[in-house]
Amino acid sequence: MEAVEALAATSLPECKRARQADGKEAKDQEAAQLRPESAEAPAEAVAAGQAEEAAAAAAAEAESEARDLARVRKNKVACLGQMVKLAQRIERIWDFEDGTLRRALLGTFRDGLLALRGHRDKDCAALADLGDKMKSLDMDLRHFLTMALPIERQHTRGLRDHEFLVTRTEDLPASSSVACSSSIEAASGGGQAAASPADKAVEHDRPRMPLVLVLDNLRSAFNVGAIFRTAECLRAQKLYLCGYTATPEDTHGQTARAALGADGFVPWERRPRTLPVLEELRAAGMHVVALETVK
Repeated sequence: MEAVEALAATSLPECKRARQADGKEAKDQEAAQLRPESAEAPAEAVAAGQAEEAAAAAAAEAESEARDLARVRKNKVACLGQMVKLAQRIERIWDFEDGTLRRALLGTFRDGLLALRGHRDKDCAALADLGDKMKSLDMDLRHFLTMALPIERQHTRGLRDHEFLVTRTEDLPASSSVACSSSIEAASGGGQAAASPADKAVEHDRPRMPLVLVLDNLRSAFNVGAIFRTAECLRAQKLYLCGYTATPEDTHGQTARAALGADGFVPWERRPRTLPVLEELRAAGMHVVALETVK
């Protein structure tokens, strides 16, 4: 009997310690399961907070642009100038982060166009139709630049020579090569002459002038074709067709016909934006010279 009581006395503390150990192990397991979630939670909260801040900043900038447009709406020159300024801003931030700011500004751009309906100036009123065509704010950059083109054309009609401003943030690098950013408007026309593989091989072997032409948003296919012909006469190194500039691969074939086959001899490349091309050429040691001819 005494042995049984002694065994019971020793078993009770052991059972208690076992229960405590089991309880501690269960808490440790629960803490281990909760620890990753608690670590991820702050990261998710930070990301959500940053997204909210970006959305708020985008909405604030869009509202500011809308107020500026509303303020100058009745003045044709000022209104067109503000619309062009907004279009340039949208182009600059097109690839910025997740597109929140781009979509917000595109919405303001569309609303600004729609607000021109009924404008006393018929040219401004006609631009409202562009707003109707912006069914969605999810478009590519080239589509947007095509939409902005009529606004830019209307705006530049009233500009004088001294109102064209070219800015440079740094000195041009010393080099014998020249990169020419051109918006030259030249008259042209005619049919297309096909280039044979043998002719292309001969032309490829001939040395080329260290001259690169960068065409920045040239609408006219005939003018682009004329520049191709001029580039071939000068033995230019390459042409970059940027933005909505017409290319020889356009479906209607007007550029290729106007080039009279020169597009088969002059190396060319289509790029969505002009500034990165100029930065690449400048980094390669080329002078960058801006040219523009207006009537």
